[in-house]
Amino acid sequence: MVKFSRTNQGTCFDQRSIVQAGDVVAKGETLADSSSTDLGDLALGQNVTGAFMSWEGYNYEDAIILSERLVKDDFFTSIHIEKHEMEARETKLGGRGDN
Repeated sequence: MVKFSRTNQGTCFDQRSIVQAGDVVAKGETLADSSSTDLGDLALGQNVTGAFMSWEGYNYEDAIILSERLVKDDFFTSIHIEKHEMEARETKLGGRGDN
């Protein structure tokens, strides 16, 4: 299983087993899930009802209303993993220069 690996898009890829030791599995049965599957079915996105209102009908950037529960329940939360490299060298002036 791949555990908390970084994808090319910087997001987190994590697999988890959906079978237990001793379970009898058939050919073609799903053994693991990831962040984009639920019991072997593709599970991407969230169904959300939102409100949108433009100011006097002129533009589209005025107000989009969502429930506070979406924030508290982490509906749109994702994990991003970034890799950074750094070098430390001695300089002619004596101190360390971080590059």
